[in-house]
Amino acid sequence: MLSLVSLFTDISSEMLFPVLPVYLEQIGFTGTAIGLLEGFAEMLASYGKGFFGSWSDKLGKRKPFVFTGYALSALSKLLMGVSIFVPLIFSARLLDRTGKGIRTSARDAMLSSETTNKNKGKVFGFHRAMDTLGAAIGPICALLLLREGIEMQSLFSYAFIPAALSLLYIFFIKEKKTVKKASSTINPFLFFSYWKQSPKEFKQLMKVLLMFALFNSSDVFLILWVKHLTNFQTAIEAYIIYNLVYALASFPAGLLVDKWGNKKVLIAGFFFFIVTYVFLPFSIDSTSVFVLFGIYGFYAACVEGNTKAWVTNICNSGEASTALGFYGAASGLLQIVSGLTAGLIWDIYTGKVMFLVSATGVAVCMIMFMFVPSNKKSHS
Repeated sequence: MLSLVSLFTDISSEMLFPVLPVYLEQIGFTGTAIGLLEGFAEMLASYGKGFFGSWSDKLGKRKPFVFTGYALSALSKLLMGVSIFVPLIFSARLLDRTGKGIRTSARDAMLSSETTNKNKGKVFGFHRAMDTLGAAIGPICALLLLREGIEMQSLFSYAFIPAALSLLYIFFIKEKKTVKKASSTINPFLFFSYWKQSPKEFKQLMKVLLMFALFNSSDVFLILWVKHLTNFQTAIEAYIIYNLVYALASFPAGLLVDKWGNKKVLIAGFFFFIVTYVFLPFSIDSTSVFVLFGIYGFYAACVEGNTKAWVTNICNSGEASTALGFYGAASGLLQIVSGLTAGLIWDIYTGKVMFLVSATGVAVCMIMFMFVPSNKKSHS
């Protein structure tokens, strides 16, 4: 049921994601401004993962956070559809990311509670596959609507429909009882204190993942690059290919995580990232772009669900939401720096330089990961 919720929500969100950067550019936004906006939006989402993840653990409840988060994302689509006032569109974008922050840690902790460490890669891989299938269907719907003559602004209203449908599935979810923590005091930054009490394996993993967040620029720059290289339609088509490969590869990648371990699959994902970022700046036609976006889909399949499975495997089950929240919040803070830096390099130098800088940084992360101990799945 959670996977169906994510499927419909991503159909909604991804109808707009490939359109938004092009729309912002059309009204005069520079690469720096777009990078700062996306960085700030992701920071809100990431802070929310930490704060509301910690709150979820304290209350011993997941479903209220899941419903509220998805409801805010649905509301953001409605707001975008009723106005062309640019500040409102920005506010709605931030509201959408706030909703993501509220729901994500609680939802992932709920997923973790439905399985064992032995099969966690499979479960997170399946959820990621359904989530990303929606991310592939969304741009296809947007492309078809645009071909029918629908204006970009009208897409926001259409995107509200699947977002509203996703909320219906939440009512059918029955939450398992979770132990409520003795203290119910909520500190806005309490989740950061988890670092002190976290296992050694968690600290080692975080050091590399957070460095990766610093060099992982927003996907909006990939879309803008392809749009400049070819055209807007090709950029959306490439994004669709990325999401299709991502969706199809996520479940097999999860099976490989359970068989080979988190570390090997994660290193493979970093390799796919580097290949995309090194060769995309030198692409000369749509065919090479489509191939590289497919490779980028393999990167996402190997990394996204895998990191969550790894984090929940090396922490206690009662602290899963807090641990995921710490990771999300810390990486989100770094994404502001990442987004702003990427945008500045894009404006001052070129997109080509930006991609190569990111690839170099991730190559260093991949080397560092070789010294991180493999997950032994020793925690319950």
